[in-house]
Amino acid sequence: NNNNNNSNNNKLGSKLTKLLMDSLGGCASCIMVACCSPSHRYAEETLNTLQYANRAANIQNRPVVQLDPHQRLILQLRQEIASLRAENQLLRAATPSSALASPSPFSGPR
Repeated sequence: NNNNNNSNNNKLGSKLTKLLMDSLGGCASCIMVACCSPSHRYAEETLNTLQYANRAANIQNRPVVQLDPHQRLILQLRQEIASLRAENQLLRAATPSSALASPSPFSGPR
């Protein structure tokens, strides 16, 4: 019966770890309370609890920004606009001022 209980604890620990993974790593604050018994009858269960708590404390993850497709497109377009503006500034700085004074066939009325 004890082996079956240990197997269930491992499965529960694995599921619990997956559920809590976002809270356990990164910048989030998480408090884990490990209930331990001083009785020798529960020594193995106490040891498993402490080992799980130690593994959970060592979890590290990398945060990932999740954007919906519309937000991602808006972000990409804003980055492209910023890049094009920077390129435009470089081209204006590299172009002689006399070339800027002549009207371009593509520019609108001034």
